[in-house]
Amino acid sequence: MTDIIKSGLTFLGIMNREEFVRLHEDCTKSLNHWIVEATITCKMLGDSLDKPLTLQQRSDLHAQRVRENEAQAAHMDFRRRLFELARSGYGDYELMYGPLPGN
Repeated sequence: MTDIIKSGLTFLGIMNREEFVRLHEDCTKSLNHWIVEATITCKMLGDSLDKPLTLQQRSDLHAQRVRENEAQAAHMDFRRRLFELARSGYGDYELMYGPLPGN
């Protein structure tokens, strides 16, 4: 398959195997990033149990909440795209290209 045909298929919403694998890897990486950010948020919230937060601590907590929300949104976008591909029958292409890693 030529590169032009491959890129045209991607434009139409049909991914080739390499693009699908890359999207899956990005989804996994984004999940790990979200977990890291959520863990930092939980630690910061736990540190605030004993005493009221200073203005700086509240500001830091707000900034961390933004980072966690952005990490979650990025992961959910990758996840949504993977579900769309699964629903549209991407698995049929696995017959042409062989099993995906981990299968």
